[in-house]
Amino acid sequence: MKKMLAAVLCCTLLLLCIPAWGAAADLPLRVVVNGDKVSFPEKAAEAFREADGTVYVTTDFLQKYLSVTVTQTEDTYIIKDTTRTVKLIAGESYYEMNGKRQELTAPSIKRPPYLFVPLQTFWQAFGQKYEWDAAVETSYLTFEKATESEAPAVPKTPEPSVAPADAAKWDSKYAEANGNMANWGNAASDGKYHYYVKAENNNTDTLFRYDTQTRKTKKLLNTKSIYNLMFVDDWIYYLGTTNYRNDAYDIYKIKKDGTNKSKVTNMTNLTRFMYIDNGWIYFSYWNKDNNLYKMKLNGTSLTRLSSQPGVSRINIWGDWVFFEGERQLFKVNKDGKNEKLISPAERYFITAGGKIYLGGFDGDLSKVSTDGTSFEQSFLVAEDAYGMPDITAVNMRGEYIYYYEKDDNRIIRVNRNGTGKSSFVTLLTDYSVNTINIAGNWMYYDAVLANGPGGRITQRNLYRIELKSGNKPELIYSIRV
Repeated sequence: MKKMLAAVLCCTLLLLCIPAWGAAADLPLRVVVNGDKVSFPEKAAEAFREADGTVYVTTDFLQKYLSVTVTQTEDTYIIKDTTRTVKLIAGESYYEMNGKRQELTAPSIKRPPYLFVPLQTFWQAFGQKYEWDAAVETSYLTFEKATESEAPAVPKTPEPSVAPADAAKWDSKYAEANGNMANWGNAASDGKYHYYVKAENNNTDTLFRYDTQTRKTKKLLNTKSIYNLMFVDDWIYYLGTTNYRNDAYDIYKIKKDGTNKSKVTNMTNLTRFMYIDNGWIYFSYWNKDNNLYKMKLNGTSLTRLSSQPGVSRINIWGDWVFFEGERQLFKVNKDGKNEKLISPAERYFITAGGKIYLGGFDGDLSKVSTDGTSFEQSFLVAEDAYGMPDITAVNMRGEYIYYYEKDDNRIIRVNRNGTGKSSFVTLLTDYSVNTINIAGNWMYYDAVLANGPGGRITQRNLYRIELKSGNKPELIYSIRV
């Protein structure tokens, strides 16, 4: 009888323990740096843990939280701080630290556009402290910043202030394009028509022209890829490719009626970012370490403006070219003179009204003056129900900022100074916004449903809505991906 009671008691205790084990196993992976929980910029960039226990993060994560620089040439990555240089090849089980080979406990994993690396290995390789707490599925990281920095000092002497008339003129010319460059430039207006890109099911893009007066739509082009739309007279310039295996894209032009498509230059695999102003194309040159270059509209007079590596997004405002290079924000005159460091960069930036608006990594918005002397950290903050930053896609029009707030599933309109917040449009349940492009007095936004395996996008909708309170969005297309 005692044996039977003991057996029943053991079984009861075992059953009571099972839910606790199950609850622990269901805890989400967390990464904490210097006591602060990390909020990842998007689902595709989130840390994950493999079956062998290895925690993986992106090289972007290392760049931000280790204060290292990361450069990429095809599958080779160089990660550097002031004393260490790591060379890593995607998929390999080793790396080189200052020329000395080191074995990895697990290989790096490429999930375009990101490369994921073992967090503990690289965090400790750069001399920092790592702890894993299995009870709460958390990596605790400590980062102690070096006393000296390689980055040039932020300029302290103010430049001559911009006259209000010049600021208004430059905003009229550049602000809309600057905002769209933060959203891949998939929709834009030339003042008469809207142009927008539809992502098709067969891995191609289609460019359409829309007449706001007649409400008629004309198909202009179908090809492998179309983005970064810009206009010069009767021409549309864009970045595209006929081969997705290329690392970068070519620059094309096509008449606004859909005829006379041609490449601007015979140089291929050229760039991922460009901007056109006053007869010149400004771009990051892929095969030249992504330095900042310019060339004329016919592809001649190729000129390097900056030797900063890793240039990505580009804005123009007045006589200056603003660009991001290795997570730093710079500006340089259009002739390549007077290059200056402005501030650390974020995931995107928009130049307007004598300010540069930065956001994307921490989910808030900051702004810095165009001369770098005045910085306002997190002037606009939105938090979800768990107190985490919540701003993703952002664009601007006139005196308003428009941004997507994930937790409330709304696009918000707010004044440039962060006041006067109001709901502009509410999305369908479970959908989220990837991009917000401005076309004159209209907004085009990309709403996606990401309920596939691993958060894969399964449905993509494109809407447009006039920038007047009380208007309803119009569904342009809806496709399953």
